[in-house]
Amino acid sequence: MASSAFAQATATGTGTASVVVIQPLSIADTTNLSFGRITTSGASGTVAVSATGTRTVTAGVSAAGGTVSNGLFTANGEPNQAVTVTLVSGTLTLTSGASTLSGTVASTVATTGGTSTVLGAGGTGTGSTFGGLPIPISASLTIPANTVSGTYSGTYQVTVTYN
Repeated sequence: MASSAFAQATATGTGTASVVVIQPLSIADTTNLSFGRITTSGASGTVAVSATGTRTVTAGVSAAGGTVSNGLFTANGEPNQAVTVTLVSGTLTLTSGASTLSGTVASTVATTGGTSTVLGAGGTGTGSTFGGLPIPISASLTIPANTVSGTYSGTYQVTVTYN
């Protein structure tokens, strides 16, 4: 005697869904980039500030005191998450009235092309109390001969993105 087999007309499967929620990124300009005071002459030259805040001058430029500091941003976010740090532009333009000075900015964390680092590696906290990723900024400025005196200023931008 043969037995009969019954086929199912319906089958149900169960899937699993998940999400990992991490802290949003934030970035703050914690120290302004400052070249201090300089004097010019009949020859062009440069003034530069290293990522550690050391100023150097060349050729027709002389240091004349003032506050000198490297730029410093601090990024905060989820610990141990890879990020890309990018200078929006490596060009620095400072103006005073109709006069303009040009230069470049760079970061020891990443240059204009951007490289990856890990949040927490350069920060001060661990776990849920992540304290910040320091992003030091260095810069160089070309000073033409006989540059007009004045206070020159401009801006630059740094972007931090989770990978």
